[in-house]
Amino acid sequence: MDNAQVPDKKLPNTRLQHERELKGWSQEYVAKEIDTSAKNVSRWERGDKPIPYYRQKLCALFSKNAEELGFLDKEFSDDDDPQEENSEAARTPQEESVSVRDTVRNDPSSDQSMQFFIPQSLVHSSSSIHITVSSSPTRVSLQECGERLARVDERAQSNAYFQQGATPLPVAISPLGTPVDRRDFLRETGHVAVGLLGAELVDRFNRALKKPSTLDGRTLNYFELRTEVYCQDRQSAALASSDLLSYVIEHFEKIVALLEGSMLPTVRTRLCSIASKTSLLIGELLLDMSLYARARTFQRSALTAAQEINNRALEAISWGRLSLAWTYSKNAPNALTCVQEARHLAVGSSTSLVNAWLAAIEAEAQVNLHNWDGCLKTLDEAEHIEDQHDSPEDDYLIHFDRSLLEGYQGVCYRRLYRPDTTQSIMYLEKAQKVLMDALARLDAKRIQRKPTFLTDLADTYVRQGEIEGACVQAIQAVKIADQMKLQKVLQRLFALRQDLEPWKDTQHVKNLDKHLAPLVI
Repeated sequence: MDNAQVPDKKLPNTRLQHERELKGWSQEYVAKEIDTSAKNVSRWERGDKPIPYYRQKLCALFSKNAEELGFLDKEFSDDDDPQEENSEAARTPQEESVSVRDTVRNDPSSDQSMQFFIPQSLVHSSSSIHITVSSSPTRVSLQECGERLARVDERAQSNAYFQQGATPLPVAISPLGTPVDRRDFLRETGHVAVGLLGAELVDRFNRALKKPSTLDGRTLNYFELRTEVYCQDRQSAALASSDLLSYVIEHFEKIVALLEGSMLPTVRTRLCSIASKTSLLIGELLLDMSLYARARTFQRSALTAAQEINNRALEAISWGRLSLAWTYSKNAPNALTCVQEARHLAVGSSTSLVNAWLAAIEAEAQVNLHNWDGCLKTLDEAEHIEDQHDSPEDDYLIHFDRSLLEGYQGVCYRRLYRPDTTQSIMYLEKAQKVLMDALARLDAKRIQRKPTFLTDLADTYVRQGEIEGACVQAIQAVKIADQMKLQKVLQRLFALRQDLEPWKDTQHVKNLDKHLAPLVI
């Protein structure tokens, strides 16, 4: 009897209710504003404590602090960690921002304004929409992460992906034991994963790397295999990138937690390698979602881990991924600097496949800087990938094959074409041919790159004035990119639509507009 737990009496949160009623808001309105359910708002007003994530949102919504909204009392709730709160309070503002400042310094897209062209046929109010993307980091506590991400046991997690015609994901269980619909679960955890991509997780990773560093081989093998499977899932589009991200974040958290403990140096080296590769994958998923600055944060952490264990091959791959992120941000000088560093490190340390991949990346950076000779030279170097027998690790980390090489060639040839130079028309024809070859050769296990190839092919048709062909390819790309939630491709498709504006009254462009219109909303 002495050990029996007496349930605490919950007192209604009259302060929260009063503030809501003072503003004339319904529970449904509050729920909609902070992206939750009216049922949760009702629970909180009855005395349940919201997790820190929603507590922060409610404070921002009402412009009140936690005490004024009745969230603080003399004891800590289950969501709070007194030790963590004290350590956070002890940090100076300079310490708080130092790691973030290091990752976003001189980063033009850390807070950037982007203008997307939206044709009049797609939206009536304006011909353009301005969207500001902020990558200011959001601090999310580990306690919150533990509550917000519904946990799945290892066996269930291993089977948590679905292929065409396969069994769908199992029903998830919420922290309160209530079944959650799979779509709601993925949508919810997707939102949380993006919230986690601020300083907290990367800071923990970087702090763990500084510790002097017992895991058995089976555990390490599991984490290594899980990272490889996640990489393959992204390529095969088993899940949309925004949905897959929540799983990878949870996986990465477990690795970081292990790194924070003590272990043999050899074990730590291997675990750092796994963490580096997983951090690179998170960067790729963020690129798919057009969160370029945040992607670079994780890629830099992957680079730090590779440098700590003196793994030059992994360091070269990390520099290569960082170069691609700068390319997507339209910063060709930084892209070229990164890939040239990667190629320097790769000499003597990396396989021929990695060297060919880096040469292809440099070719695109060179052509974006209008260095035609440099582009053609590095494209020629990238050609040497036939009859190679490189490691499976290279294969899943870089996914480089003949099809992807042809994709790079298509982009480069297209940009080597200049309308004012008659002789350059051959590059446009070559671009079309290699892109069609890339699509024909594309492995079904790497279907994620298909909409990119289609968009590049459509662009070559636009340059030739073949509007029907351009729209046919673009419509295919829209359908696939929308299904996979590839924001980076959808952005390019809207840019392509701007180039088609002179033909906006043709039936072909109108058909394309029908597919783009829902995406504007």
